[in-house]
Amino acid sequence: MMPDPLGSGPTTTSDPAGIAGDAYGTRVATELEELYRRATRPLTVTGTNALTATTPAGSVPIATLTEGMTLDFVPPNTNTGAMTLAVDGLSAIALVSEDGNALTAGQVRGGRPLRARIHSDGKARAIAGLAVSGAATKTAVLINKRTNASGGGLTSGSDQTFSINTKPVDTIGISGTLPEFTLPAGAWDIDFTAVVEGVGVADLRLWNVTDNALVTTFFGVGSRTVTTNHTGMMTGRGRVTPATSKTYKFVTRVQSTNGTDGQGGLSEGGGYFTTADLINAVAVITEARSALGGPQGQAATLSIGTVTTLDPDDPATVTNGGTSGAAVLNFGIPRGAAGTIEIGDVTTVDHDEPAAVTDSGAPGAAVLDFSLPRGIPGPQGLNWQGPWSAGAYAQFDAVSKGTASYVANTATSQEPPGSDWDLLVPAGPAGPAGIRAGLRYTFDSSTGVSNPGTGKFRITSSGNAGFVISNTPAGGGSIDALLNGYAFVDNDPVGIIIVQSSDPSGSVFYLAEIIFLDTGGSGWSHLAVSQLSGSLPANGADCVITFLFRGSNGTRVSPPATATSSGSTGEWAVDANYFYACVANNTWRRVALSSW
Repeated sequence: MMPDPLGSGPTTTSDPAGIAGDAYGTRVATELEELYRRATRPLTVTGTNALTATTPAGSVPIATLTEGMTLDFVPPNTNTGAMTLAVDGLSAIALVSEDGNALTAGQVRGGRPLRARIHSDGKARAIAGLAVSGAATKTAVLINKRTNASGGGLTSGSDQTFSINTKPVDTIGISGTLPEFTLPAGAWDIDFTAVVEGVGVADLRLWNVTDNALVTTFFGVGSRTVTTNHTGMMTGRGRVTPATSKTYKFVTRVQSTNGTDGQGGLSEGGGYFTTADLINAVAVITEARSALGGPQGQAATLSIGTVTTLDPDDPATVTNGGTSGAAVLNFGIPRGAAGTIEIGDVTTVDHDEPAAVTDSGAPGAAVLDFSLPRGIPGPQGLNWQGPWSAGAYAQFDAVSKGTASYVANTATSQEPPGSDWDLLVPAGPAGPAGIRAGLRYTFDSSTGVSNPGTGKFRITSSGNAGFVISNTPAGGGSIDALLNGYAFVDNDPVGIIIVQSSDPSGSVFYLAEIIFLDTGGSGWSHLAVSQLSGSLPANGADCVITFLFRGSNGTRVSPPATATSSGSTGEWAVDANYFYACVANNTWRRVALSSW
């Protein structure tokens, strides 16, 4: 059975609809939340036109004003105009009449209980407890003053209009020519009393002249007389609510014959009265007003007690720890069961398909399958083919030719540069001066100061103080320009000489600084040097002699500490282990020195 949230016993685990477990607890919580939202909230208020309201101590403050919420309070003061209401620190909202209009002065009376309900428009509408408007009630009085002394005032037969002929009071604004009268739109209460003489049986009616219809909300009765000299009363009361102005009149019908005119078969005193005299008639019309609210009843309270976390297999529970009029709800809510998540299939889809994740597992044991789009295809890359050689090339093949590189813009056999090739990387600018390519010689162990012969050099004195070197290297050519323009400037030595094995990977045999030049005899030159390191190769060794370019900075400096030490292009240094050359500003290279 459904649990009673205000009862004192525990709940069951399912209701008649078969809802069980967590779903049942969720449903109970939802219904309790709605019950709590709809419950009437007693408030304590202060202020006159701008009311400030708070919930009583010990009650749960109102966090949000929702449609349908009912508020009960007793304003301390009578209002003097339009009103607002701010509850528990929330933003103030308009307090209006039940039909949504702003309140006028005096409609809220100090010390009188008031009930308001939150409407869908966000305003608090007073549904009970409002006083009538402070303005005077609109009233009209219509009177018939007797004009005939006796006989024939009312005649039997068809309906006849009462001869209302005087309007001494009118704050409504009734128009028209009496006995007909026109009421403006509104709600109007009508009370009618007439004194008649000599009438047997008659009825009283209110007729809507505008719509030519009987007003069914007006009820009239009449008394009967037994002789022509007796008097009787006719009274009627009712309410009309014309949406637009309407014209009305009071009518009566006097019985003429037995069984006709709708009066039945009444006979009194041996006959029927066919005439009657209207002595006086008074009609009072007043503006209809809503009834005042009754005394405030005792409001129930609802609060949250304990909330306990239960094991996943336990049923949800709700118990009332208070009373039926002051409920304290204690909740037992099971925690969710521990779940697992595993990675299932991972599939690559086309780049224009959306990524997707699906669960192929079971509740509490998820297995996530992923569909991941591959990346958008990138632009066509280059196919590096190395140095160009005659042959066929495809579009996007790249080659080097001379000091530049090119990429084919179409299939071609053309030699670059040409229309079938786009420049890929142009030739770079000339680099700084570096080490002069070596000239090939053979070491001659003789020490004579004479031409050692083509492609040879020799020591000229003990201590390796100088060389005699052929002006013609073994491979041909001449070293004159080298000796006169690079190794010396105005007879001042500016470079060094390096003797190295002809094998490109061979060791440095000998390193010396050039200190003097003597062109010597025909076909040979004499170089005075200062040995820096190493020793000369064995007699007959095939060697390469390299001279340092003069450059803009051929200055010897102290050996650098690191490869990025401060230095200018062309500077050089040497120590017992390495020869150092600055190949670019702050960039050094070194060659290890070794003996043989």
